[in-house]
Amino acid sequence: MLLPMAILLAIAVPATLSAQQATAPTSSAKNGAPIPAQILTAKKAFISNAGTDAESKANLVDKEMDANSAYAQFHAAMNAWNRFELISAPADADVVLEIRFTSPEHDCSRGPCEDPQLTLVVYDAHSHFRLWTFTERIESAMLASTWKKNFSTAVESLVLDFKQLTNSPS
Repeated sequence: MLLPMAILLAIAVPATLSAQQATAPTSSAKNGAPIPAQILTAKKAFISNAGTDAESKANLVDKEMDANSAYAQFHAAMNAWNRFELISAPADADVVLEIRFTSPEHDCSRGPCEDPQLTLVVYDAHSHFRLWTFTERIESAMLASTWKKNFSTAVESLVLDFKQLTNSPS
């Protein structure tokens, strides 16, 4: 009984190791940590609009923007990059790119302050596991026109972060 089990283990363990090696990420981030293979091999992406919370939405309205601004600008930037086929159904995607605008409050010397930011989460479309997260702060501004420019800069920075992770050309 022990001999057949030893033979089974001798066959199964190397087969498992080679399967793991075949699906291992082929690149690494700047710090040497592996990048999930799903990100590097993805061809099709679905962009998900995670929107914003009510408090953050008020911040957008004050700046003459709407809750879909992050989604619209990010979608346009990803479309211009042309790295992924952008599709309309998450079930057909390799990765899901979820964009969200938030403006969490924190304490400042003069009272509560907001810290507007955009977050991009990359999910494996099939397992639904979070693979990577990027966050870009939006510089505050008094003028709506300056804030819109800063917002666009943060969207561009998210796309650049993603390009750098995938080692894709700008």
